[in-house]
Parts: sequence; C-alpha cells; structure tokens
Amino acid sequence: GATFKSPKEGNTYELTPESSIDIQMKIGSDVMVVLDDCRDSEITREEAEKSVQRTIEWAERGKERFEKKYGGTKKTGKLLTCVVQGAKYLDLREKCAKELVKIGFDGYNFGGYVVDTNGDLVLDEMKAVIENVPKDSIRYAMGVGKPEDIIAANKLGYNLFDTVLVTRNARHGTLYTSKGVVKIGNSSMALDKNPVDPNCGCECCTNYTRAYLHHMFKAGEATAQTLATIHNLTYYQTLIKELNSTFIEEKD
Repeated sequence: GATFKSPKEGNTYELTPESSIDIQMKIGSDVMVVLDDCRDSEITREEAEKSVQRTIEWAERGKERFEKKYGGTKKTGKLLTCVVQGAKYLDLREKCAKELVKIGFDGYNFGGYVVDTNGDLVLDEMKAVIENVPKDSIRYAMGVGKPEDIIAANKLGYNLFDTVLVTRNARHGTLYTSKGVVKIGNSSMALDKNPVDPNCGCECCTNYTRAYLHHMFKAGEATAQTLATIHNLTYYQTLIKELNSTFIEEKD
C-alpha cells in the first residue's frame, strides 16, 4: 500500500488496496476506484514498468476485497473501476489495460497526466488505453475538463469526465459560452447589455446582462459567483447532453 503522514497531526497512515475499498464502502460510494500507483508521465521506463505491475497487483487485491467481503456488484449494486497507468509508454499503457481487462471491472480510467507540458491532451496514450478496453464499459478520462478536451476525448471513446474548472472558473469570472470563453471582469463587459450567452436559458442569461454581472463581480457581491456558477453548470450540462445525443444517433 501507500504510507503517508497527516499534514495536521503528523500521524502516519497506510492506505492499502483493501482499506481503500473499505473506506469507499463506508462512505457509500456508488462508483468506486481501486488503488493505483500514479506517477509522473516523464518517469523512466523501468519506473513505469514497476508502476504498471504495482497497479495491476493492487487492482487484483482491491477487486478480491470487494467481492469476498462485500459480495461484489451483484450484491451491493455498486460499480468498481480501475486505473490504467503506463506514463508516456504506449506499450505499457496497452499492457496495463489488457491485464486489467483480464481481472474484469465495470470501468477503465485513464490514469496519470492527461495533458502534456503545453496543456494539450496526450492523445496517443489515451488511444492506447481506449483501444484495449471493452466498448460497453465506463471509460473515464480522469481530470479532463475543458470543453474542447471533453469533445476530443469523447470522440476517442471516453464517456466519463470530471473537473473543478466549471465552478472554479465561474467564481473567478471565466464563463463558457457557445461562442467561446467570456471574461466577465474585463472592462469591455462594463457596458455590454447582452446576456452572457444568447443561446443559454439559465437563470443568469435570462435575467441579467453582462454589464450587470460585471458590476456585481467588481462590487464583490456573492450573488455574482452564484449566477456565474449556475451558467457554467448549465453550459456543461448542455454540452454533455449534445454529446449523448450524438452517441445515440450514431448507435441508431
């Protein structure tokens, strides 16, 4: 497992594949993730090989705990996913994915750094994973959050994403729209009588102008952050619905 110290009281704790499952069961997780060995994408091949082997072994132990102690998905109704490691080495990504598929999980998650030093998606590594996991499984691109990255990852076959960008950027006045990103704090917004996004029907866009939202941000009113958050969440919900509609149409 992994040993670490608490930043508060300094006590040493050990997190094992088994205790990780126990904790997730205790807090009531509906979709769980087995413990993995996440490393920097620029590690040496030898280090990556060790990381992959450890990830596979931990995944096997985690699943065994889930099934033997709790009865698995059939008894609990909970889903168990794993994380595919391998850093920048495509063959190791493939190996890790294939070995995890042999163990069998409800979902396969792309682990490690999902973007390079330029902030671009590591598409080759993502392809190496997606091409070696079941098409009817959860395929989770961990940490993918920018709209354009979600679209690109979805085209590869990924169908689950997570990010803090939606709400964090909203709180700082960065809003996503059908025409691109709007920085509501910019001086150009001060007299703009248009809604944040004319194509959006959220509470913010139907009741307030860019100018008024700009004013509220400048005045430090908490309502500004709330409205911006509502808008960004609505934008992302719409984006995901559109991607789902495209997927359904392609299946039909």
